[in-house]
Amino acid sequence: MSMKYSIKNIFVIAALMIGSVSVLAQKVTSKAKPVAKKPTTAAKSTSSKPDLNYVPKNVDIYLGHSNITGGKVAKHEFDSLITQGIIAKDEKGNYYKVNGFNFTYGERSAAEDSIGNTIYVIDYLAEYCKGDTLSRAVMNGLSRRTKGGDTAYFDQIRVVSREGNPIPCKSLKIILSR
Repeated sequence: MSMKYSIKNIFVIAALMIGSVSVLAQKVTSKAKPVAKKPTTAAKSTSSKPDLNYVPKNVDIYLGHSNITGGKVAKHEFDSLITQGIIAKDEKGNYYKVNGFNFTYGERSAAEDSIGNTIYVIDYLAEYCKGDTLSRAVMNGLSRRTKGGDTAYFDQIRVVSREGNPIPCKSLKIILSR
């Protein structure tokens, strides 16, 4: 019989403890000060100064100082723009620093197999570039090799914000036309 009362007592004590904890929790939350919400502005800023608090989710990569973000580009236009490097810019027109990228150039050429059939092969040139431009050695060799049908890839582009945080960006693929 004493066992029956002790289990009953344990339940009563547990119920009292749970009740006292919930009362204490209500008192603690009622003493907490409400957090003030930041005021929202519906109107956009019309000043020409860049918004220093703006963090883009993505930036576009352009070939040189142009609007080219990929696709087919004439050989002579590519040869002039490649000397300018690549540019990172967001949808608001803010420019960002390019710290480096992988450059791969695929040069198409025709060759013959062992029985004389014409086959097309691609010779690849790849380089990691620090900064936003190609090295002089690659730039000099590339200007003599470019022709229609070749492909230039700019990928794993490292762009940073003003604070030094990395910003994701898309790769750039350019196919040279005649």
